[in-house]
Amino acid sequence: MKTVYAAALCCISLAGAAIAQTGETPALTPEQQAHISGNPSRCPEIPPAPELAEPGRGNSAANRMTQANDRYNTWVAAIGPVLLCRQAEVRELRATADAAHALYVARGREFNAGVASQAATCSAWQAQIAEQARLNNRDLPDGHAGMCGADAAQ
Repeated sequence: MKTVYAAALCCISLAGAAIAQTGETPALTPEQQAHISGNPSRCPEIPPAPELAEPGRGNSAANRMTQANDRYNTWVAAIGPVLLCRQAEVRELRATADAAHALYVARGREFNAGVASQAATCSAWQAQIAEQARLNNRDLPDGHAGMCGADAAQ
């Protein structure tokens, strides 16, 4: 279950860069919505608040207040464990989100290091080809110029 949450939160984290760039909140994809819908809370539903009694005077008003107080106390006893369960769920999701974010940051750094390595190696390779061509008094062969960056990925 934690893996499923981590995957969803990773997707959400990956979308975070796009949100930060555009300033807009993207709509959920059908797959993301299905994931959220397919993972309901393991906690019971939060019970509805009790109906409050109208204040008044006399014995009937006192009886209504006593009954309302009983309903309120029953509700407090019922909602307490539900809120504790929801709080635990939120903390678990936060820990999962933090872990997913840390993984997102690590993968981003790995990607950036790979791009930098590719650019440096490509530039060095192009310089080596140019130097070899110069030493042999030849022009660069077709296809060897401009192969770094976006051209190299094609």
